[in-house]
Amino acid sequence: VDGNLLTGSIDFLWKLPRLEYAYLEENKFEGFLPTSISVTSPLLVNLDISGNKMKGTLPSDLFTLSALEILDLHANDFEGPLPSNVPTSNLKLTFVALHENSLTKAIPTQLGKLSSLQHLDLTNNLLSGDIPTELMNLKRLSLLYLAENNFNQGSIPT
Repeated sequence: VDGNLLTGSIDFLWKLPRLEYAYLEENKFEGFLPTSISVTSPLLVNLDISGNKMKGTLPSDLFTLSALEILDLHANDFEGPLPSNVPTSNLKLTFVALHENSLTKAIPTQLGKLSSLQHLDLTNNLLSGDIPTELMNLKRLSLLYLAENNFNQGSIPT
């Protein structure tokens, strides 16, 4: 239902335990992601709710979704830290777009465990601290966007 300027809550999504693909970008949906998304939506392969009015914090188990390949939550009002619970068994996630939110604190070093990641966009948030050297473990990464944050001054990790 992308690009329709639909309004309201998408809480109904989290009552669909067999949901694999959700394309709801470029609407005016409001609400929160579930606290334990791996319980409510364990089969998610693609979650795109970018360009809406979603808010709150990201679920701490977001990166534990074993089937997740594409995660696009950009241009919302998400805040708080990035989840640091990243299992080494997450071999499918290739695309993460979290830009244009209000995410805070440091980039978790555990993101370096996302061995299949090809695209990581964290631009235009409130992230701080150092850019973790563990990101060099992302051997398949071809696009890395970190602009417009509040990182510490200093050199960029090789």
